[in-house]
Parts: sequence; structure tokens; C-alpha cells
Amino acid sequence: MKQEYQSAYRKLNADPAFRDRLVRTLEEQQEPRRTRPRWMVPVALAACLILLFGLGVPTIKRVLQPIETVSSAPTANEGVILGSDGLYRDSEITNILCLCTDDGGDSNALMLVSVDQRGGGFKLSSFLPSLRVKTSDDREQALSALFQTEKNGDEAVSLIQQNFGLAVDGYLWIDASDMEAAINAIGGLTMELSEEEAAYFALSSSQDSFLEGGFTAGEHTLTGSQALFFTRVRMGTDYDRMIRQQKLAESLLRQIWNDPSSASEFLGALLPKVRTNLSLPTAMEFASELESFPGNFLSTHTVPADDPDAGGGATDDLSAMAQELIAFVYGSNVQQTGVIRGEDGLYRDAQIVNILLWVGAEDSSASSVMLLSFDNTGQALRLVDFAPGLAIQVPVSGEQPIGEVGAEPGSGALLCTAVEETFGVAIDGYVRAGYPQAVEAIDRIGGVPMSAAVEISAALSETSGVDGEVAAGPTVLSGEEIFAALQLWEGSDSNMGNHEVVLLTLMQQTQESEPDALAADLAPLLETDISETDLSSILKDLPDALATVPEICQVPMDFTGQAVDGGILYADLPTCAQGLAQFLYDIQPEEKNSADVIPEEASSVGNTNSNLANGGIAVDGGDGSVYYINAVDNNRIYRWDSVHNTQTALTDGPCLSLNILNGDLYFINQLDGGIYCLPAKWNLTIPISVEKQPHSDLIVTDEFLYYIRGGEIYQRETRPVTDGSNVSEETLLPRVGGNLLDIQWDGGKLYYFVQADESSPDGSPKIAMYHDGGEPDFLFSNDSDASQPYILDGSALYYAENGNIHRATPDGADAVLFTVSDLVLSQYRTQPDGSIINAPAIFPDVESFAVADGTMYLSTNRRLYCVNLRALEEDAVQESITQVLPATGTFENLCLTEESLYFMSDGETGGVYWQTFRMPLSGEYAEGL
Repeated sequence: MKQEYQSAYRKLNADPAFRDRLVRTLEEQQEPRRTRPRWMVPVALAACLILLFGLGVPTIKRVLQPIETVSSAPTANEGVILGSDGLYRDSEITNILCLCTDDGGDSNALMLVSVDQRGGGFKLSSFLPSLRVKTSDDREQALSALFQTEKNGDEAVSLIQQNFGLAVDGYLWIDASDMEAAINAIGGLTMELSEEEAAYFALSSSQDSFLEGGFTAGEHTLTGSQALFFTRVRMGTDYDRMIRQQKLAESLLRQIWNDPSSASEFLGALLPKVRTNLSLPTAMEFASELESFPGNFLSTHTVPADDPDAGGGATDDLSAMAQELIAFVYGSNVQQTGVIRGEDGLYRDAQIVNILLWVGAEDSSASSVMLLSFDNTGQALRLVDFAPGLAIQVPVSGEQPIGEVGAEPGSGALLCTAVEETFGVAIDGYVRAGYPQAVEAIDRIGGVPMSAAVEISAALSETSGVDGEVAAGPTVLSGEEIFAALQLWEGSDSNMGNHEVVLLTLMQQTQESEPDALAADLAPLLETDISETDLSSILKDLPDALATVPEICQVPMDFTGQAVDGGILYADLPTCAQGLAQFLYDIQPEEKNSADVIPEEASSVGNTNSNLANGGIAVDGGDGSVYYINAVDNNRIYRWDSVHNTQTALTDGPCLSLNILNGDLYFINQLDGGIYCLPAKWNLTIPISVEKQPHSDLIVTDEFLYYIRGGEIYQRETRPVTDGSNVSEETLLPRVGGNLLDIQWDGGKLYYFVQADESSPDGSPKIAMYHDGGEPDFLFSNDSDASQPYILDGSALYYAENGNIHRATPDGADAVLFTVSDLVLSQYRTQPDGSIINAPAIFPDVESFAVADGTMYLSTNRRLYCVNLRALEEDAVQESITQVLPATGTFENLCLTEESLYFMSDGETGGVYWQTFRMPLSGEYAEGL
């Protein structure tokens, strides 16, 4: 607790004349003026520990222990993160905003109660009511204004989060009159008063203020009205009263903490009056955590830290106050300055402001896409010029040139999101100006002073839309003239540089105007999320930013090579992202964990063997995404982003055999039968092998690509794919003769399957499995026409044959796991005589099956089943090992990802309409894609 606060009563002892005047003033009043007390911990304890969190007296007795007051909390900050919303949070620290008002609606108390699960204690932060903060619409108001309107806790939470940068998990709101009754319900509040504090009560003529123990220092029991008087008395500054409120709150918290019976009475009187936005599930989860809460410390903080009326500094430095509050709540080691990588993976620096600029050309395309980065620490400007044709990934719509992303009115926010997700740097605001708006904005600024070359001046004089002749040499070009000049430069090597010169010259020209007036003039023209006030601030800071030569970079030219396809520019985007972060923040950034970055531990094979044996219609992307074949859309490849729940088409034609290795997507294009790669770093389809004969059975490993073409097996060395110039030569692999049926990958070896010369006793042809040119690893039959599926998994071969599912192992064992008839009939009730009522007709064929992690998914008899192979080995009853999945129809291409089963099915259409489905592994439902 702060003991050294600026108290008016210390002044009383030093100035008797002032004391006498003050006493006379107070005694002339009939009663103390009712103002709103500014303390709130009792509300936090009441609602958090009992009503909201479901704790009764028995639990309190287990939880509540003597609590120690300390001047500062532990400094550890193991779990603190900077969220994508720009707020600091820690899963082990719960912040509850507590507000208390009086019946009249005057301003009162606002306090943040932080329950620190990691440190095992409480932190109380009191806010000065007269503190002025910014509202969401960029106005200034005192915190006390919150109490003068309808009680809106959500508005209060937003205000604190916006101005102080830390997450608030909920709010509690109560009236002072209810608090008075609650204190009376526990027989009063015991407080340790100093001599000065006890003297407060002597200054009132009200009988309610009489202290039974006399007006002396020591322990006193205050009634509810006395407690409120202690916080209301108008002595000293607002800051002094805030300190008194905090002391009373601390005393009340301690009394309830140490006396569960007192807590029960107090809460019973108070809880029905509490208003909150905390949900019951949140409350119950928090309750379970508090059952073992040790109560190691109680520390306090004030915002601001010192009394501004006593020479403690101005109260308008919200940034400094926010840093102090964050350090108090989350620990002094929290990084708040310099470059921070937030929870969203974006780099940001509180001293660097990034503004994204999109300017349209006369034909509505993008003339320029630039990033203006203002560094307030070094008073410097950095300019990033994006090539408008650069392809980036856009949420929902997929791949687009960056210039097209911002082409539609209202698309500024989408452009910001796309740039953030592609390049990993936080965008603080955007300005979008179509051609007419940009022309008018340039004219309002006063034009662009340029030195026009003779050939440019002549060309401009003849350009439609330009009035009169444009003289050679130094001149001021209007908005239309400058766009005409830029169009004349179009296609030149220095075109992007010309745009940069025009923008910087225009920024210099803005210094000729008064910032506030120019901001008011430009704001209505521009599509922006920057307020007029902030726009004026930027204009005021421009002279300092332009005092030194701005640093300029061009993306992607300054960071990586490029390739052009169909007028779209493709580049190594992760390399650009790293270069951009280094350019803006002077750091060596970490690699972003996304589909665009090679994972630290690359997979040795591009898909599971089970999936590839089923056509490879789905594969995990490694970053929460899944690539799959969409049967409805001509078997094109789609990427499903599970984070944004978006589907993006990646190819124009039908494909199969999907493999992902090091973030690169390999596949077979069914239109020409060729093998292609969509590199993670390029977004440009690269041909790997395109021949007259089609390819099939593509398997991609970290050493080689294996595939079948013309009945033979080929391999190519796996190399990093760039622009197609790094593709390796193919090699024909030797094999045993016979009709080649299939290749599969298991245990780091390539196996191939050929039709053997010998047959089964029933005349069915046998299949031989090899991994080299010697004797076959296994011989088996899978029906008369060798059409039933077979899959290698974990050194075991699973295959279907005459209505049976077999498993063959390297030791030569070949066992029947189960029969199709047992599988189907396991879901029907058996009569005592062994018969089954309404038993269906059973067809022995298996359409498809997939195996992974001891589980088999199998389709037969127009149903889809899940079989627990481990339970089967333990001789469990058939009913306990089989689950019928919610889908009917013919099923093919069963493929498993980390969270889902993908398959193609005709549903109830009898083969007329095929669709790709996704089903969670829990088997709850099937979603058509």
C-alpha cells in the first residue's frame, strides 16, 4: 500500500489556520455531500469468488489463507503474449474491471482486479477518474464520464483496452448503496486507521461518523455509512481520495479473505445487485482454478503512478501509463518497446507506424501500392513499393495480384489483411484513393513540382485531358498531368522509381499547407481508416520524417527473383517477407510458420501410403490447411484453410496423386497426364514431367519422385523447385517382368506390384509384391479380376479377397481379420437362436479402405464403416470394434488427414452425381464440398 501519498491532513497539521477554516466549512454542512466512492475490490471478491464462480463457504475455507501485502508483484512473465488485437494477455492472469456508482449517477470508482494464478496473488490497479482518455471515435473524455450515462460495462472495457493495451476478461458493476448494506451485513469493516485518517471522522458533525474507539490511530470497525464517508470526504486531491478508496478496498478484501463466515454474509447481501458480462462457463472454470489458489500476495498500483496535482507529472502521457500498468499486471520483464512479434505472427513496433497506400489509375487498375513506414524514434521515413502485379494469397478469394486486391471500393481492409498475412508485418492504417479522388487530392495539395523533360512536356501537351501546353523544365503538374506522365513512363525500367519520386515530391509539397486545414480538406476524398486527427498528426510530422533521405525498397525486386505468367508476377514470398521485416525493423526475422515456409522437420514422404493408394485426393498442408480434389468442380485442387474456413481453387483442370513435401505441392494433371509442382515460394505451377504417355501413382519422397508411365517405373531426384530450370533427369528403374499394377511406399522402401504367372486354386490371378529384383516379398490373390483394394501400412499388407479382409506380415503370416458379412451384420440384433431379423443381402466386394494408426475405414454394401483393429486383435466382440458412419452410397478414394476423412461418393444418386466429402474422425457427420 502506498504510505507516502499526498494527504490534505498532513497539511492540516502544518497549517492551523487552514485547519480551522476547513473545520468550520465542514460543520456548516448538514451531512457529507453524497458523491460516488471510488473503490471496487469488494465487488471483485464478491462476484468472482462466490456468485459467479460457484464457491460456497466450505470451498472458501479451503481457499482463504492469510494474505500478505507487498509493494510489488512477482516480475515473471512466462505466459504473456501480444495478441492479434494488439492487447497483452496471459492465460494465467484474469483481469476483471470493477466499477462502482452512486444513485445519482456521478462519477465514482474504477479499478482493475488481476487474479494472478501463476504467482498466486491479487493485483489491484486504481484509475484516476479525472484521467482523460481517447474514445473509439477519437474524442477525448474523462474516465468519470463512464458513470454519467447508462451503465455500459462493455464500453468501459473497450475504453480501458483501447487506451492501456491489456486484455480485460470481464466487468462487474455495483451501486454504492448496495455496498453500504453489504458492509453492514457483516457487522462493519475493520480497518487500521492512522491518526490523520481517524481525524477525518472528527471533521463531520454527523452522528454516523462517530468512531466508538475515539478519533485516534489504531484498529476501528466502520459501519457501511462510515466506510463510504471515508472514501467520499473531500480532502486533498482526487488522487488522495483514490488512495483512500484503494486502502478501504484492500482492507475489505483482507477481511473477507481471512474470515469465510464474514464473506458469506457480505456476499449474500451484495451478489444479487452485481451486474456483469461474465458467462457461467467462464465462472465455473475460474472457480475450479481458485480452489487451490494460495493467496501469496496483494499488491497495488495507481494510474497515474503519482499525483498530477502535487507535481507528480502530467496525466496526458497515456503511453507511459499503459506501459507501467502492463508491467505491473504482467511483470516488469514484458517487452513493450522495440520490435515485438505478436500472437498473430506479425512484427510491430510501437514507435513505427505503417500506412498502406493504394492509388488507382484512370482505367481503375492499380497505379501504385506502397507502404509508408514512419519511424518516430529516428524521425525517419521508409518507403516500400510493391509491384502491382505481384501475386499474393488473399483470404477467401485466393491468389490475386496485389494491385487487384484493392481495386474495389471498400477493399482497403482486405488489402491490409492480405499484406499482413503474406509479409508478416503489422499494418496500422490504410489510404485508398481511386483515380478521380487521387487527381483531386493532388490538386488540393497544390500539384507536384517536377522538372519535365522536353519529350515528356511535348507528349503531355498532346495528351487528352491535359489543358494547354506543359512547358519543359521546372513546373508544377496537376493531378491529371502527373498521371499522364506516369502513364508515359509505363513499361520503362524506372517506372516504379518514378512513382516513388512523385509520391515523395507530393509529400514535400504538403508542407506548404497548414496540417489541420489540409487534413480536413483531404479526409472526405480518401477511403481510409485513419481519423482526421491522426491524418493531421502525420502531416505535422512529415517535415521531420523528410529531413533525412527516405530509405526505399521495391518488392519483390530487392529481395528475390521473379517469374511472369499470364501477366502475373510470381516471387519467393517468404524471402520477401523476411527482407521486408529486416528493412522496416532492422531485425533478422524468424521464419513464419505457414504453408509458405519449409517446416523445420520435413516429412520423408509427400503423403501417406494409404492415401496415395486411394488416389491421393487429400493431403495435410502442415499448417492447419488441407489440399483436396473437388469432384464437384471438375476434380480441381482446392486448399481448405481451417483457420479462416475458406476454400481456394488452385488449378484449372482435374488432378490426382497429391503430395506435399517441404511446403511444395506435387500432383498429376489429368488433362495432359503430366507431373507438376506448385512451389510454396512461387505460387506458379512448374512442369516436372510432361510426356506423350500419362503418368500415374506419383510418390514424392525427400530423395526421389517415383511414378509409373507406360507400364514402367521411373524416378527423379527431388530438388528445390524454382522456375522449372532445376528439374532433374528421370531414370528408368529395373523390375521383374509382368503386368505392372501399382507402386506403394512403406518403411522407407518402394514396393511394386505385378500380376504373377501363377493362380490361386480357384483360378484367381495372384499378385506378387516386390521391393527389388529378387524373389517376391509376398504372393496373394484379391479376387478373380484382381480388383479388390490392397494397402501397405506399418510393414503389413492389408487386402480384400472374396469378402474377407486379410493382413499379411513379413514373417509370412496371412490371417483373416474379419469378413464383410460379420462387419455388416454386427449392427443388427441377433435372436437367441442365432438368426437375424430383416438381415440385408450382403455383397462381398469391398469398394475402398484406408488404414492408419490401428484404424481401418472401409466401404462396402453402400455403407461406410470404421473398424478398431487394435480391439480386433484383443478378440473384442464385433459390435464394440465397429462404427457405422453417417453416410450412404458408393464410396471411393478414402483418404485420411490429421482431423478428417475425405472421400468421393455418389450419395443416393446411383452414380449420377459424385461429390467430395469431408468427415471429422469422430464420425459425427459428412460435409459435402
